Amino acid sequence: MKILEYVDLNLSLHKEQYSKVTAAIEKGDFRSADIKKLTNMTHGKFYRAKLDYANRLLFSIVRHVEEVYALMLEVIENHEYNNSRFLRGAEVVEDNLPDIDPPEPTKDAEPVRYIHPERREIHLLDQVISFDDAQNAIYKMSPPLIVLDSAGSGRFRSCSHTHCGGGCSS
Repeated sequence: MKILEYVDLNLSLHKEQYSKVTAAIEKGDFRSADIKKLTNMTHGKFYRAKLDYANRLLFSIVRHVEEVYALMLEVIENHEYNNSRFLRGAEVVEDNLPDIDPPEPTKDAEPVRYIHPERREIHLLDQVISFDDAQNAIYKMSPPLIVLDSAGSGRFRSCSHTHCGGGCSS
């Protein structure tokens, strides 16, 4: 299983543990990473891996064509799932989380339209977005920026950038 990372994933305090956990997930060794499925979610399928005694790594599983990816979303510090951007305040009780085997999440992987063949960065708006090279170059440009394209191209979608307050058209 390949690893993708949400562009705003902050690993500053957990790089070593993160490397160990993602190496295990890549090998399909869910036991070493202590993977559990988060239940009672109404807005997505999420899993957590154990980084250390108090901290967890939240991720989801996506599929592009025949390739399955683990999309690393955020570090949950001190079991504070209620502070998760992705869980939207859902209650998570660690003791009630079921163990899973690697084949299980691959069956339920969310299909995505495109994954860049070399870049691991993923953006999230209302769906998983992997930019191609031209899109990525535009995304990294500083505002103000005018983007012209045909009707229905999605150029007026609201974004999640912190630098523009969600008002650009990437």
